[in-house]
Amino acid sequence: MKSSKDKVTRLKAKKQFFYLQRSVLLSITFLLSLYAESNFPFLDLSTPHKKYTTKIVRVIDGDTLIDKKGRKIRLLGIDTPELPTEEGIKAKEFVEREILNRTVTIIYQKDYPIDPYNRILGLIFYNNDKKCLNKILLDKGLAKIMLFPQVKIIKKEYWRKEIRERPEEEKILSYWQIKKYPYQPEPLKTEKQTPQTENRIILIPIDPGKKYQMDFYVDINGKYYLRLRELQPSAERPSPF
Repeated sequence: MKSSKDKVTRLKAKKQFFYLQRSVLLSITFLLSLYAESNFPFLDLSTPHKKYTTKIVRVIDGDTLIDKKGRKIRLLGIDTPELPTEEGIKAKEFVEREILNRTVTIIYQKDYPIDPYNRILGLIFYNNDKKCLNKILLDKGLAKIMLFPQVKIIKKEYWRKEIRERPEEEKILSYWQIKKYPYQPEPLKTEKQTPQTENRIILIPIDPGKKYQMDFYVDINGKYYLRLRELQPSAERPSPF
């Protein structure tokens, strides 16, 4: 009889310990989220997300990297100049100086983890998670904003407003302001919006179905560019995780 009571007592103690442990972990997670949002107010960590730690072993260009497991990472929310332009080389060299062969934390959105090329769409944090590479590239004028409707972990209006309202003396000559890049394209929020075509290129996303991805470009001279590419079915694409 005594052993039976002892068994029940032990089970209760284990159960209480389990709930206590879970509460502590949830509290730590909550506090870390508050800390991250206070240091990076453009983040919306209420959006379901995951993160992992890895080492960056190669920098392909300013916004595409490879980690130690061979996974390609595409920086979320931004776009850097293409290589081999001078600005593209500057962006790549800056990223190499900051994080090449260093351990970083990558945060990605659970419902939007990869792009059609199987690259992880992530925010990269380094220096003990005190710096966000995506945001620093914007701040230094080495990237432009590129936020698609699926992106929820970045507070889009905050990000745009924060950059737009910087004092003139703090504004940096970004690559779209240089003669070779006189405009800053941004995807439209919805297809119903009326694009403003003056002094910029507009990217209008069109969804022709699950099998294809289509991009439709209109330039300021009224020329039209249409690109249609067939996507590899998701079942045939190996997960990078």
